[in-house]
Amino acid sequence: YIKPRDLYRLLKKKSLSEFFEEYLFRSHESHAVNAGSVALGIFFGIAPFWGFQMLLVAFFAWRLKLNNALALVVSNISIPPMIPLLLFLSYEFGAIWMPKATHLNFSTKLTLAVIHQNVIQYVLGSFTFATIAAVVAGFVTYLLVKYRKEKV
Repeated sequence: YIKPRDLYRLLKKKSLSEFFEEYLFRSHESHAVNAGSVALGIFFGIAPFWGFQMLLVAFFAWRLKLNNALALVVSNISIPPMIPLLLFLSYEFGAIWMPKATHLNFSTKLTLAVIHQNVIQYVLGSFTFATIAAVVAGFVTYLLVKYRKEKV
């Protein structure tokens, strides 16, 4: 519990922009480590590991020797305002894998029965969406960090 507590205290002292400035742009770590940290955080933030996201991020960031603080902060992409968008995109990405996929629209009544019938589509879609988002976020982070460090 010490590492999450220390991270929380650190974030209380700094704004989010100051945090990213220090841990991303002024970091002594390589561009690849920073990009990998962001990609890992995005993946586990979107993938359906409810309740275990931060624990998994911390473990894999430690095992892969990535930036733990950066990965943990980025994994919080699944904050309440983002959840409807993440659920919708995960469900729609799942349509790629399902032969009889259903698509959500505003007239669809969302009930527990509908969710139960389509949970496989959501789970497959969330892993697909998480992987694509992680690759894109990692690539964009790599380019941003490289450009910003070269400019300074």
